[in-house]
Amino acid sequence: MEDILLSLQDVDMYYAGGYVGLTGVTMQVASGATTVVVGESASGKTNLARTICGLERPSNGAITMDGQDLTAIPLQRRNFGMTFGRDSYRRKSTVRESITQPLTLRGQSLEEVDDIAEATQIVGLLDMPISSIDDTTLAKVSVARLLAPSRTLYVADNPLAALGEDRYEYLQRILPLLENKSVLWLTSDLVEAQMLSNRLYVMGGCSIVDTIVGDSYPRHIATALLRGADPQIATLRYVGCDWLIDTEDKFYRCAKPIDRIYQDKKILAIRLLNGQIDVNNYFDPSSQYNVADRGA
Repeated sequence: MEDILLSLQDVDMYYAGGYVGLTGVTMQVASGATTVVVGESASGKTNLARTICGLERPSNGAITMDGQDLTAIPLQRRNFGMTFGRDSYRRKSTVRESITQPLTLRGQSLEEVDDIAEATQIVGLLDMPISSIDDTTLAKVSVARLLAPSRTLYVADNPLAALGEDRYEYLQRILPLLENKSVLWLTSDLVEAQMLSNRLYVMGGCSIVDTIVGDSYPRHIATALLRGADPQIATLRYVGCDWLIDTEDKFYRCAKPIDRIYQDKKILAIRLLNGQIDVNNYFDPSSQYNVADRGA
């Protein structure tokens, strides 16, 4: 049985003006292992990362660490790290300075910087200014900057997106760096997610909507969109207050509302058998997102 570092229970987070950042998030982050959250763009992954790291405060619900309210623990005592984009770096800093800064702030040794640079494939770039490197290299620097210090939790927010198809080879290379660390890895790529864990949380509409264990069937449209398949392509439509699955020759109505981010998305995971949607193949029969035949 795995040890749990963090527990989130019914966590909501709202921005000024009532904009929803998170809604009803319930999940656990393992200690000494990699916990993976996968979801499409705008599903709420970055909001989740920022809330856990203390950059945003939950509006409702509870986040606990070792049984203690996380919001009551000062940021420096949490010792969490997170990957950030280019704008978070000092423009005149070098790659080496960017990696050593969090080490220096924590009074930790700088001796391992060259080793982490080799492991993350940035040897020879340490003295280059951040402003001169491309996004692919910056992604590798961000990984090195995150993993170099000793942290309680490492939060990697879609760090390999800039690497494209090369992300899989690179991830294979850095997997040893993640061993025995408490890592929360967030990604929009299902293959990447499955390389990291056999159990995945799926985000959709700023909430955890499904859990993938091995090759289990998706229970939510967000999972179906991530997984894809080879059946007939359908499109999600929002028409007259109803969510419809449009297969061009027939509409199928969704039994419950779906978040608006899925409007007009192509769905590759709806299998049609004799003109009917095979809900048993791609949707759990008890799911609130099952579909009913609307007719032509």
